[in-house]
Formats: sequence, C-alpha cells, structure tokens
Amino acid sequence: MNERIKTIYTYLYEKSEYCTKAKLANILGVNPKTIENTLKPLIDEIIFDKTLERYRFNTLLPKYIPYKVFYKLFQDSIVNNIIKDDFLRIEETIDSSENALMIETNKLSNITQKIIMFNIAMNDNCILDIEYSKPGSSEIENKFVQPNTIFTNGFTYYCYITYDEKNKKNVGEQRTLAFSSIGNIKADTYITNKTFKIEQKGNAFGPFSKEKYILLEFDRISSGFFQRERMFDFGQYEIIEMDFETGIYIVKMYYNSLDIEVLKIIQQWMPHIRVHPTDENKNLIYEKIKTNFLELDKQFSKTILKVIEDKRSEIENSHSIEYKNVIVDAFINIESLIRKLLFKGNEK
Repeated sequence: MNERIKTIYTYLYEKSEYCTKAKLANILGVNPKTIENTLKPLIDEIIFDKTLERYRFNTLLPKYIPYKVFYKLFQDSIVNNIIKDDFLRIEETIDSSENALMIETNKLSNITQKIIMFNIAMNDNCILDIEYSKPGSSEIENKFVQPNTIFTNGFTYYCYITYDEKNKKNVGEQRTLAFSSIGNIKADTYITNKTFKIEQKGNAFGPFSKEKYILLEFDRISSGFFQRERMFDFGQYEIIEMDFETGIYIVKMYYNSLDIEVLKIIQQWMPHIRVHPTDENKNLIYEKIKTNFLELDKQFSKTILKVIEDKRSEIENSHSIEYKNVIVDAFINIESLIRKLLFKGNEK
C-alpha cells in the first residue's frame, strides 16, 4: 500500500469531511483525476458517495486501520498515565515517519472491531441497525441508533447513542450502550442533515451536565492523590479554588446519580473528602451515608448473631454440664446485647 493511500485512509477515519476529490487533491498536492485513479482499485473498500459528495468507506470494517488512528481511538484504555505518555512517543515517531504503519483489522478482537465500526458510522453520520442484549438478560433487541460519543472508564467501552426515528421507541432520546452487549452491526442509512458526533464527557450513567454538580472539599491527602493520579483530568471534576498552604481544594463534581456516584466517592474517602458546607445537598448526603452505615452495622450484627448461635449449639453438644452452662450464659448475654443494638438501629 503506497503512502498516498495510507494518508487517505487516515483522513477517512479521522476527518472524513475532508475526503472530497478537491480537498484530497489539495492535501496530497495532486489533481482530482489522480485521486480518482488512486482509489479505483479500492472500489470494494472506498467509494465516492454522491449523496455525501465525498469518499467514504464502503464497509464499517475496512481491511486496515493506521496505527496512529488506532492509538488515538483506544489510548484511554491505558489507565496508567505515565505509560500513556510513553505511548505518545510512538505516535510522535509515526508522525515524523514517511512509512505509516497499518494494522489488519481482521486480526483484532471482536469488541475492538465493533468500536472501529461505530467510530466510522459516527464520522460518516450513518444510522446503525444493531443487536443489543440488556445486562443479565438473554433477550436480544434490534435497535436503530445514531452513534454520538465513544468513551471508556479504562476497562469497559461505552457509546452514547441517540435513538433514530426508525427505532419507533424512545425516538430522539440519548442512552448509554456497553459494547460488550452489542451483537451484529449493520449500516442502515447515511444522512447529510445532521452531525452525529458529539464532544461530551460522562460515564456509564450518561453525559455530564454543567448544571448538575455537587461542591466538595478535598484535604491535602485526597487532593494530593487525585493530582498525582490525574483524576482531575477526566472531565468529572473541576477545581474551583486551591489553597497551597493547607492543601485544601474546593472542587465541582459533575454527576448523573447522587445516590451512587457522589455517595461512593465520599464514603470511600471519609474524612478526606467532604461535602462543602455551602452545598445544598450536604444534609441529604450525610443522612444517606448515616443510613447506609446503620444498615451495614445491622447486617454485620446479624452475621455475628448467626455465628454465636452456631457456636452455642456446638458447645451444648460437646462440653460438661458446668462448663456448658457458663459458656451458654455468656453467649445468651452477648446475643441479647446484639439484639438490643439491632432494635435500636431499627428505631433510628
């Protein structure tokens, strides 16, 4: 494969809007006829779409993907930021090389292939007909979707999609789909009156809204850890104020689920992260945390109670009368105390 074709591949993957005959000719320093002649042998892979008025891939999974494109698409799955920086050196080397590396897509994993297919559909404004199985269910649904954003939490890959009018249900609503639950993927329709790709940050619960946040206070320990691990860099947190002397950071945390995302981070980091005193959700959050700990204490007490009952039964069947009576009385007292604690917890 010559370098001219490799360059066209890169533009088709990354900047398909530049793939008109005139623009490609200008980029490569040739005339439009040369572009036509260059791509004629690749008719099974690359076609000129009269509706889009430009070239596009004739398949959602081309035979090759440039390494540079592959790295950009999957770099967020490299959780270690130091190693991610080292991989950037490879990209810099490729950028300065005249011999671009190409990867054969048929040798990639199924989930990687699906992500590549969604990326192409997203760039080309292609409605997809997909099979999707809900987590924990064997039922497979067919959905017509417009892919908007591909992202990962470092382990699982997701896509924000908008349901197309062909889907009949939930038309126009945005959802989060996990690639692990996506089955067969087919190209349905290419459209020109809408741009599917949306630059947005979020998580599995959905995109973040700038209007939906909670104000948190980080101490020196938590702020130091978050800075060191670059956890402030992923779009969910926005530093509002820093006190270098005390190490205290005032931070906006964007969220979709107060009961899951916010409670989780505070419970994990107590007392090093707390709700800022001025935030309207402060009392609500702390009441929920209190309830969670009471429930945890109750479950723990029930477990201990079960152990005591088992041990008491074991002792009754294995020791002398005198010894047995003393031990059983002790267990009865402990059991009574735990039951009182359980009752007290229920009162609260």
